Amino acid sequence: LFQLNLLSLIGYYSMEVKINAELLIKHQLVSFVGTDCHNMNQAKLYHKCETISSWHQLIESDKLLNSSL
Repeated sequence: LFQLNLLSLIGYYSMEVKINAELLIKHQLVSFVGTDCHNMNQAKLYHKCETISSWHQLIESDKLLNSSL
């Protein structure tokens, strides 16, 4: 089982992390999504995740065990 941090999808941590997150999603290796939210500035970024194609690919994969987020 593998958990992906949502902000990884928008390149918040680095472009390398974003690319790796996309690869994990492409190969259907993500079981959970989570947050590492420590402040309101980070919380404001979560709506951007919904604009990323890999987010939609993840949701449509039916692999998420916590898909009600």
